[in-house]
Amino acid sequence: MFLKRIELNGFKSFCNKKEIIINKGITGVVGPNGSGKSNIADAMRWVLGEQSSKNLRGTSMQDVIFNGTQTRSKKGYCEVALIFDNSDMRIKSEYTEIAVRRKMYRSGESEYSINNTNCRLKDILELFRDTGIGREGYSIIGQGKIDEILTSKATDRRKVFEEAAGIMKYRVRKEEAERNLRKTNDNITRIDDIISELSSQIEPLEKQMNEARDYLTLRDRLKELEINLYLYQYDRTGERIAKTEEQVRENEQEFQDLTEQIALENAHVLEIKKQLSRLQDEIEEQNVRLGEQMSEQERLKGSLNLLAEKENTNQHAMQENYEKRDAYEEQIAESEQKLRELNVQISEKNTAIDEKYAEILALRVRIKEVTGKSGDAQEGIDSVRAEVESARTALQTMLLDLNEKQVKAEVLSQKKEQAQAEIDRHNAHVLQLRQTIESLKREAMECDRQSADLRSAMNEAAQTIRVLQDERTQAEKKVADTARRLSEDESRLKLLNDMRDEYEGYFDSVRSLFKAAKNAPDISRKIKGVLAELVDVPKKYETPIEVILGNALQNVVVENDTDAKDIISFLRQNNLGRVTFLPTKSLKVRTLQKEEKSFLNMDGVECVASEAISCSDAVRPAVDFLLSRTVIVRDMDSAIALMRKTDYAFRAVTMDGDFIKPGGVITGGSLKKNNTGLLSRKRMAQELAENVAGNRKLLAEWNAALGECVKKSEAAQRLQHETLQKLREQEIRTAEAKQKFQTAQDTFISNEQVTADLTDRLTEAVTDCEQMEAATEALKKDTVQAQADFEALRLRQEEAEARAAGVAAQTSAIKDSLSAQELQQSELTNEKNILLREAEHLRVLIAQAKDGLGRLQQNSDALSEEMKELTHSKAELRGQLDGILERIRQAGEEARGKLALRDEWNVQAEETAGRVEALNTQKDLLIEQKYKFIASREKLEISRENYQNKLWEDYGLTYANALPFLKKDFAYQASVREIDEIRERIREMGAVNPNAIEDYTRVRERYDNLVLQREDLTAAGNDLQIVINGLLSGMKESFREKFAMINENFQKTFHDLFGGGYAQLELGEGDIMECGVEIIAEPPGKKLQNIGLLSGGEKALTAIALLFAMLNINPSPICLLDEIDAPLDDANVIRFSEYLQTLSKELQFIVITHRKPSMAICDTLYGIAMQEKGVSDIVSVEL
Repeated sequence: MFLKRIELNGFKSFCNKKEIIINKGITGVVGPNGSGKSNIADAMRWVLGEQSSKNLRGTSMQDVIFNGTQTRSKKGYCEVALIFDNSDMRIKSEYTEIAVRRKMYRSGESEYSINNTNCRLKDILELFRDTGIGREGYSIIGQGKIDEILTSKATDRRKVFEEAAGIMKYRVRKEEAERNLRKTNDNITRIDDIISELSSQIEPLEKQMNEARDYLTLRDRLKELEINLYLYQYDRTGERIAKTEEQVRENEQEFQDLTEQIALENAHVLEIKKQLSRLQDEIEEQNVRLGEQMSEQERLKGSLNLLAEKENTNQHAMQENYEKRDAYEEQIAESEQKLRELNVQISEKNTAIDEKYAEILALRVRIKEVTGKSGDAQEGIDSVRAEVESARTALQTMLLDLNEKQVKAEVLSQKKEQAQAEIDRHNAHVLQLRQTIESLKREAMECDRQSADLRSAMNEAAQTIRVLQDERTQAEKKVADTARRLSEDESRLKLLNDMRDEYEGYFDSVRSLFKAAKNAPDISRKIKGVLAELVDVPKKYETPIEVILGNALQNVVVENDTDAKDIISFLRQNNLGRVTFLPTKSLKVRTLQKEEKSFLNMDGVECVASEAISCSDAVRPAVDFLLSRTVIVRDMDSAIALMRKTDYAFRAVTMDGDFIKPGGVITGGSLKKNNTGLLSRKRMAQELAENVAGNRKLLAEWNAALGECVKKSEAAQRLQHETLQKLREQEIRTAEAKQKFQTAQDTFISNEQVTADLTDRLTEAVTDCEQMEAATEALKKDTVQAQADFEALRLRQEEAEARAAGVAAQTSAIKDSLSAQELQQSELTNEKNILLREAEHLRVLIAQAKDGLGRLQQNSDALSEEMKELTHSKAELRGQLDGILERIRQAGEEARGKLALRDEWNVQAEETAGRVEALNTQKDLLIEQKYKFIASREKLEISRENYQNKLWEDYGLTYANALPFLKKDFAYQASVREIDEIRERIREMGAVNPNAIEDYTRVRERYDNLVLQREDLTAAGNDLQIVINGLLSGMKESFREKFAMINENFQKTFHDLFGGGYAQLELGEGDIMECGVEIIAEPPGKKLQNIGLLSGGEKALTAIALLFAMLNINPSPICLLDEIDAPLDDANVIRFSEYLQTLSKELQFIVITHRKPSMAICDTLYGIAMQEKGVSDIVSVEL
């Protein structure tokens, strides 16, 4: 077996996970001081179970976890593992490789595991027992261990030798056996004490057991008889209850039939009301529609009137158009006649101008002939003259064009002025129309607003009517519901009062007493009342109070014992039965003691039962007597906790009715849920009285509210009718205003279109004028330039003529004639131009007249088309009006039919309501009868429940559990007599311990068992002593033998390491298993002396010699030497190294060292360095 590797993760300075492979032979670990070499030794010691942080060079165990550096954060855990090769099976295990691992978290939690299976530290210690491996063994040797071996006491030093001798496992077994033996002896002592105590109890318990058997025989017979008696009474009462329940069922069936009939009638009433409501809505809607139709009728009439008015307006407009057309046609005819006359005149002028032009040409030919002989001068004159003539002609043409354009400009100016005047007239008319439209618009909007207000008022009135109708229906329902509840509560209250007056639910004797006391004033004065009637209990405490008091609620309260004695005599004289009395002045009240009251502050404690009850001072002693030592608690857990604390000194009752009696008897389970208890009956009567008063007041309030709803509904209907009339009138006014507004709007749009057309014409005329003016100005400029050119040419002509003076004389006459003709021609031309201008003016007038005539025709056509549309619209409106009138007639007939139907349904509703009222009266009688049946049944159920309670309270049996005890041949009278006899015999027996049989059996069985246990323990103790003696004998023999071998080897290794000298081990005096071990050493050259007198190096070498001697006897699979060669000088280090090398052939060593000789013998060398501050790193070298 050998160590294969060491794994470290987060242990001390080894931050990162590291793995150190351990080969056979010697593995060296070197490095500078502070690099973390010794942390490897600490890791081995820690994983093997070291628990002392001081031995690991720390202050707490968390110090072994990497604590971080300036550049690294601290780790949350550390882990170390040793992996062993177990091929030789030195450790008895099924594994050939064993991994021992320890992991620790910064929280302090530590885990151990073997081969990744969690285990205990004890398992690891047991695994390596007697192998030398362990935190206390000799597998890890440091300088501190060397000093401990040499300097510790001789007895403390013994542990190392026992480990080497291989007897540690036997010592552990022996110590465990001794502990078990001590425990066994202690148990025997305790059993002896208990046996002695039990033997003194057996004889008295046996006597009590015999008495208890007799008592139990009587009690069982009594139980059998009483159970049969209770079952008999329970069954008889059950039969009476069944008969009463049959009566209740018949009543309920009849009630159900009535309820269904009432429901059908109510449904019929509701359906009629729904139909009435729907019919009323239809009538209102019919009225609204009728109003709308009448408004539509008025609107149509107004529209027809407006159409007629508009038709009349259009006819007047068409008549005006006809008159304008005649004027235009007359103007066109006159203008065309004048134009024809002017055309004749222009034609005549053209003829005259042509004649003059022919004459002028003839004269010019003559002049040419006369002047043709003048040579070049004459040619020049002719040339200039031709140019002058051309210029004159051009000038005349320009003048004619200028005149024509001036005439056109005048005509366009007139058209512009006419268009502007017509636009101004239309703008004035449009402005007037716009003002009219705004006025009509405001009038229409005001009408719309008033109509909307009236319509909103109508809707509000309708909504108010619906709300009031709903309120009325709700009020009627509330009145009916309240009346029904009032009737039910009054019936139940009457029933409860009758039960109270008749003392229903009380014992016959109590009821008989109070009935008889009414006729005996002396007795009546002495009775204060029944306890249940004299106290008030909060509702939440009713259940625990009723359960704990039980029949005591029917106790009769009197002032003193004398009164009680007198009433008892009265009962006996009148044979009225037996009654329990509470004489308040004679009662001895026991309250809770001071120390008992201190427990009332416990969780779950409600209060003392007597403090939960309200009563008069005269009754208070009776309440305190019964309940001052009873505590109300929340639940059974609280009750048990309280009673345990107080040693079951008083009673505790839970809110659910379970209770614990003094001494520890517990009663509990389910309770029948009913409201028939005496306390709850009194509370219910008070609540019903309050409910009756409240319902009466509420009924009056709802009746008043119903009357108010009727008044408001009638007022709202009147308001709705008035508003409807106003709305109809307003809608007529609104229709008329809207029609006037629409007509004005149409007229305004038509005028706007005419204005737009006129504006377009004006714009066109202005454009034409501007263009004509521009053309005229340009022509004027051209004319001026042409006149200048003409004047220049004429001057040239005059110069030429001056040069041809001779020719002029010849041609003078001809020229004069030519000038005269040209002048005449010019005059004719001017006259023609004037005629042309007049003709053009006439043509413009004709065009304007025709244009106006076309517009009149368009307007007439539009008016004709509009007249057709008006005629068609009138026909449509008349058709709509006829339809409206027909619908109004039909709506009126339909409304009259619906009103008649409404009256018929109202009659049906009243008749049905009368039937419902009669049925409700019959239903109230059934309710009263039902409550009487229920009261009778409840009374019987109370009796039956009392029998059942007696079964439970006396014998802890339910009815079902008691049935097996039932005897078919049960005789009622005989059983009653036998019950009295048995009770008398039990009374004569006095106090009997019913638990004596069980106590005796239990004590006897325990006594016998303890005797057997003592015998078993005695035998076990003897066996343990034999084991201890055997272990002790084997340990002594083994230790003696191995100690001699260690001593012999020690002498040899000492001699080898020191190179001579002598050493010896000696056992101290006394028991070989307890004595100490002395070490004697005599180095060469020194006298034999105690080891304490040696030098440091000699001590170290002596301890090393002892270590090697132990390894030779019981080799450890791995041995770690942590700088044990540090105190040795060089010569001793060499001898140490040589000897270590010799041992390494058989053993595996890890050597942490600084010394070179030690390094030299290593087979593998690991260097530990801190390349990063605070973090150790490993470098390995194989040598």
